[in-house]
Amino acid sequence: MSVLPIRKCISAARAATLTVLMVGALLILRTWYDHRRAAPDHASLNASPSEVELERQVLLDETLQRVGAEGAADTVTDARAAAEARRRALNVFLSDRTPYNRTIPDHRHEACSRVRYPAMLPSASVVVVFHNEPYSVLVRTVWSVLNSARRSQPWYKASTDATPPGYQGQETNSTFVYLREVVLVDDASTEMELSDKLAYYVRTRLPPIVQLLRLPQRAGLMAARMTGARAARGDVLVFLDAHCEAGADWLRPLLARVLVTRTAVVSPVIDVIDQTTFRLEAADDFQAIHQHDKSRPGGRRANRRHGCGACGRGRDSEIKNKNRKEITVASTPAALALRRSETKDLLIKWKVGGFTFSGHFVWIGVSERERRRRDGDINPTWSPAMAGGLFAMRRDYFWELGGYDELMTGWGGENLEMSFRVWQCGGTLEVLACSRVGHVFRAYHPYALPAPDTHGANTARAAAVWMDEYAELLYLYRPDLRVSTHQRRVLCQNSITKIDTWP
Repeated sequence: MSVLPIRKCISAARAATLTVLMVGALLILRTWYDHRRAAPDHASLNASPSEVELERQVLLDETLQRVGAEGAADTVTDARAAAEARRRALNVFLSDRTPYNRTIPDHRHEACSRVRYPAMLPSASVVVVFHNEPYSVLVRTVWSVLNSARRSQPWYKASTDATPPGYQGQETNSTFVYLREVVLVDDASTEMELSDKLAYYVRTRLPPIVQLLRLPQRAGLMAARMTGARAARGDVLVFLDAHCEAGADWLRPLLARVLVTRTAVVSPVIDVIDQTTFRLEAADDFQAIHQHDKSRPGGRRANRRHGCGACGRGRDSEIKNKNRKEITVASTPAALALRRSETKDLLIKWKVGGFTFSGHFVWIGVSERERRRRDGDINPTWSPAMAGGLFAMRRDYFWELGGYDELMTGWGGENLEMSFRVWQCGGTLEVLACSRVGHVFRAYHPYALPAPDTHGANTARAAAVWMDEYAELLYLYRPDLRVSTHQRRVLCQNSITKIDTWP
């Protein structure tokens, strides 16, 4: 029996091992190649397992939406619904089952459909700030804004202008008219659905004009809106709360008004979306909440000081339109008027904004004096104060006025501060009857604020700058609210024509 030399055995073992390794490598390579050929769609979409899961969640959301069409009331009972509604201050369970693209009733007066606006209007940037807003409510807000600006809308199809409707430089084949962008500002939300899922939805379901900005830490409403305003490129800033639904042709009246009156700050009529049933009710038939004090704020007059050439009064005289069949809004300072005889049969019951000397915003009725001044019920109606959640103004005018007071924190008081500043800078606060937007009025704040009483502290800052000696009336209610407002006093004294009167 012959014995192989040790060296030959070692060489044979090496060769066998190398052969096994080569065969194994080829098998692994072939398996990888076959896997790639079997799944080209995953590679082409650059999809990850997390995106597959996000897509599944989005599709599931869309299959749930079966109720609440046409803005009707609905009820869905579930063991989880009550607890979640208490946590979020609205019926999230029902909202999740209400279509994002639902249509809502048109509560405008029929005269609004006869108003003719200029074909060329300023471009709009809609800024929506949110913090832990229910996902479905936020998405519905965005879709309502987008859908109302489509070229498929009846008002666009009815246009007979030689110039295609749009803003200067807008492509005639663009999907959305006058709407340049929607800027979503996430004020450091902590709800999981507002993280990857929302980002995925914006990227895969919404048009490129919708952008999502994230704040790394909680900034509060005012600072977050300032972030959105800085990012906006449109001629007009339109601020909306994150729980709204835009009505039919709501945007054109706002844009037309600031076109003819540069210093006008305009708000739509705010209709009410019930927090429990999501039914949309006309503001005309709604007993406004927060109606603690129905007294009208008193007026006063003082001398103008520190004139500002850019802050002219801007209250244009109104003309009477002789064409009773059609109401024309021309791009002149004497436009946007309607004879009282055109709308003398109207009974407008919606309210304008006021305030109490305890520092709270309230809804008040339109005075007879204001009815006479506006000379027509669908003409712009002056408002002493604004609710603050929904309004539009020219972007350049917003910055001339100093934007928001970024030292205000959390929520509250900014609406009165802006109201006082606009009136005392020679501008006007106006409510436009032909623009209507639905809004979910919550009974309480569902999220924590950075301090126990940001509303009181912010209101005190506004009073110290703008109310002069009348701020003492606020301090009678809250002596603990005296604050230093040096920076805003400098703005007041050096930049603004103060007109201490309600017209």
